[in-house]
Amino acid sequence: MHVTVREVCISSESETSYFLRVEWRGRDLGSGFLLLLTDGQNAWRGEVSEDAVREEAEELEMQTDRYIQDLQQALTGTGPSTDYSFTLTHNPGPMANMTLAYEKVQRDISFCLGSVLLGKIPEPVEEVRALLTHGLERGTALQNHNHLLKEENHRLKQELQHINAELKRFVSGKETLESELYSRFTLVLNEKKAKIRSLQKNLTHLQETREEGESSSPGKGTKKTTGQTREEDEYEASTDDEQLQPASIEPTQGHLHHPMLQEGHKDHQGHQPPEPLPVHPAAIQKARSVQVHQSWDRETEKQLLSQGHQTVKQPPLTLSGYCQHTVNDTDSTPATLIMGIDGK
Repeated sequence: MHVTVREVCISSESETSYFLRVEWRGRDLGSGFLLLLTDGQNAWRGEVSEDAVREEAEELEMQTDRYIQDLQQALTGTGPSTDYSFTLTHNPGPMANMTLAYEKVQRDISFCLGSVLLGKIPEPVEEVRALLTHGLERGTALQNHNHLLKEENHRLKQELQHINAELKRFVSGKETLESELYSRFTLVLNEKKAKIRSLQKNLTHLQETREEGESSSPGKGTKKTTGQTREEDEYEASTDDEQLQPASIEPTQGHLHHPMLQEGHKDHQGHQPPEPLPVHPAAIQKARSVQVHQSWDRETEKQLLSQGHQTVKQPPLTLSGYCQHTVNDTDSTPATLIMGIDGK
């Protein structure tokens, strides 16, 4: 059971102090409640049922929850005292009953939240004693709660002081760390800038070197081309002997002749050239298509191979030397071709 005690001011009896005790079961006053009013000498008791609370809310055209909230603030004193007022009316008769009305005041306009009929208690001493006992118990409980709150407040103050000290230490450490990190960052940044400048300088130097190399490379290529042309001209130049005695291949009675094979002609070492060998007519016919060049190159070899010769062997060439080339044919005997070549 919930019990509250508060002092109420009766507007018609401002010189007398009244105390109102409210008892209820349940979550709030919506389930009904008991009232006890006393001035210290006399006591009056009354009861309000759950149905009466609901009827009052319907009569005022208010929501039940809203009405119960205003009712609880008025009777238990949880709301501002200026917003609620009480009126006590004495009923005539031998029972000496009274009616307690409670009103809500808004902007100088008041409306009645409800009223309860109070009956006088024949022996009010026990009720007053119970009221005083409840007041003392309530005061002791509040005092203990206040003591606990003070201890908790003291503990929170100590924690706050400790937190402030730790916070100051953290702030100081943070500032020191920021200063150290900034100095390190400055050093690293300067090193990176110096490295970047060095790399940019090296890159510029490499680009300039490359541009100079590209600008000088066409002249070198021209010199090289001129030198190669000069070597090719020297290599392809014919000797006086070749101009005076051009090589020829003449079929004469089945033999292969050359000016160097003429009787009485000797090579540069003084040796007599070998006698011409008989040549198969088919080989002579194929040999006519062979052109004798100043040097024996791969083009001549390709031509001989494309004309049906199986193998063409090329011995080393010497100035005014002789070379023998054996021409094999599928349908003829091997023939020996002897030529004199002036060149390399």
